[in-house]
Amino acid sequence: MLSPNEALSRLMEGNERFVNGQGGKYDLKKEREETAKGQHPFATIIACSDSREPPEHIFDQGIGQIFVIRSAGNVVYGDALKASVEYAIFHLNTPLVMVMGHEDCGAVKAAVAMMKGERCEGATKNLLTHIAENAKMNEENIKVKGIDEFAKLNALATVCRIREMNKQIKELEREGKLKLVAAFHRLKSGRVDVINENNVKKKEGVRA
Repeated sequence: MLSPNEALSRLMEGNERFVNGQGGKYDLKKEREETAKGQHPFATIIACSDSREPPEHIFDQGIGQIFVIRSAGNVVYGDALKASVEYAIFHLNTPLVMVMGHEDCGAVKAAVAMMKGERCEGATKNLLTHIAENAKMNEENIKVKGIDEFAKLNALATVCRIREMNKQIKELEREGKLKLVAAFHRLKSGRVDVINENNVKKKEGVRA
């Protein structure tokens, strides 16, 4: 079992290989046969459904190494997604949960468009409203902030929402057994940067 910091280091080392085009050297047949017996991922990644956001490739990990939860806008919204996060933390015991936003996020762009008056209905409206609340969008700041700024705030707010889901999550984090981080993936370079939570909170007034 890796520590939370060891798990994060392993992810970032994999991302460095991806950035440099050095990854992807896996024996998939062997991994498939071994993981058929059970799964023991060392990290959980909450990523966007965007087809350009495959966490296994971005972090150069093989079968069974990361537990991936994907949703439009990389949000944890609704019981199914919340239950998936709880399963990863309490049953798979992953010591790291990363929420990964990304450049040019279509869901974030759609939330901005909605704030500008574009019409949307049903489940889409509910999701975009959730993202707008996460990113603290309002009529004034959508005139001056870029999509990527909102994407980072959305990822960070999702981390904060996970922290508030269950008091046991806070306790595991306090004991150093669990690490929750927000990150941002740059499409062209492939690089993933961990978002400094304290700096963003200070600048944007995001509450934990």
